[in-house]
Amino acid sequence: SGTKDTGNSWELSLGQLALDNMQVTFADRRLEATTTVRLSDINLDITELSNQAGQKSPLQLGAVLESGGSLSAKGEISLMPALDLQAQLELSDIALRVAQPWIDQAVAASLEDGVLSISALVQSSADEILAAQADIGIAGLKIRDTTINEPLVGWSALEVQQLEFAMDASTLDISRITLNEPFARLKIDPQGATNFQSLLKPGESTHSEASAEQ
Repeated sequence: SGTKDTGNSWELSLGQLALDNMQVTFADRRLEATTTVRLSDINLDITELSNQAGQKSPLQLGAVLESGGSLSAKGEISLMPALDLQAQLELSDIALRVAQPWIDQAVAASLEDGVLSISALVQSSADEILAAQADIGIAGLKIRDTTINEPLVGWSALEVQQLEFAMDASTLDISRITLNEPFARLKIDPQGATNFQSLLKPGESTHSEASAEQ
């Protein structure tokens, strides 16, 4: 005798998955000083979850960056037979200065101001791992040359409109780029080298140094 195989699989469902007021901290210990990026007020809500093929579950996500700015997403996700996601993603006034510790590793420049905003329809499926249609803006950018303490690059607003990207298809199309009140300080020495080249720092093996200290 043995167990009879009916050929039926389990049907699983969950009415709601909710995370309220969660906080996540990312720490990069490869840098000379450990750098952290903290997300707070994370709220995630997914309803009508199921392992049935093609079942779409409404999804909502919101979070705040401690360094400035917020993000949200609203869409649908399907788990079976393969992950399928479609969501409207909004990044609002993300303070770019959070990237300064990584910039310090590569160039002698200070990102003093600037905020990033993105409005994008994001899709992921078995046919295309990542595709997006987006409008991107960077406002109030100010970058300073720290070797001479002078402004280097900046603008009041950069707008990238109707960007279309597909990873598997290896395509990137942009309808329009608008740059308002741009500024750049360019100097060329007698040998033909520019001040931008002089800002580059020699490569450093921060990972090796961190490993040696352990």
